[in-house]
Amino acid sequence: MSKRRNDTYEMKPDDVSAKNKALFMAIILILAIGTASAVAAYYIYSSPSAGIEAGDTSPSDGGDSGSTDAAVPIVRNHMVIGELFVTTTCPYCAVAESDLETLEQDRGDFYFVTMVADVNKDAYDRYMEISKQQGTPDTEFDGGRRGELGAVDASNYVNDIEYCKSSAVDDVRISGDASVMDSSHLSVRVSVSVPSGTFKGHIRAFVIEKTSRYVNVKNESIPNAFLGYAINEDITTSSGNAYSKTVTWEGDYRDAGNIAIIVAVYDSYGMGVNAYRINL
Repeated sequence: MSKRRNDTYEMKPDDVSAKNKALFMAIILILAIGTASAVAAYYIYSSPSAGIEAGDTSPSDGGDSGSTDAAVPIVRNHMVIGELFVTTTCPYCAVAESDLETLEQDRGDFYFVTMVADVNKDAYDRYMEISKQQGTPDTEFDGGRRGELGAVDASNYVNDIEYCKSSAVDDVRISGDASVMDSSHLSVRVSVSVPSGTFKGHIRAFVIEKTSRYVNVKNESIPNAFLGYAINEDITTSSGNAYSKTVTWEGDYRDAGNIAIIVAVYDSYGMGVNAYRINL
């Protein structure tokens, strides 16, 4: 799979070891040499559920062949989750941040989280997992069903969102709420259900600052910046046994009115199937 590589920036994480830094720099150099003259192209990841017509109940949770688990119904037009990987020193990231913020405000079918990988360890770990050191900005839609690497036109993001939104996914429903406990603790409750069948996948509840403490190269506050996970684990949910969890998140959230939780559920292949936003 290839991704757009127009004007990417080399990331320099502050919180990794010297050995990892050296390896990281070597890989970036190889990528830069190998892609300097490459033709820009976006990638499409097709999970097993892609292309299944709405209403089809073929299983798409990646279970073993012959599994007795009942299939989850298939839907389209789900909420799309975007994970934008940036650094505070990246000259191209500020444009991506602004474009995605505008799209989220203008649309009703898309949420995004900005993973500031040079200042947040969990953000860097997710960057290593999904982007694999390719550069920043890197925008991954629905866990990598579509992605954009580097400086691209905002219309590319629109096309990616539309593609993901119309892709066939498991019919997974999310709900939840959050409340302030004290100056450093939040109570977060999340439920995940399916109308029938059994779904196996992964959930991430991203705690974000809407207008964050992190500042980009334009001296602007980075929007929707990730602070930490309230929940990050594998899940199983069925029509007779919904997933439900209440957790206490501890962190320096400063202003509760500036905090939101973006809950995203992914299938067993890592592809996003739905997202939900909780505002305090």
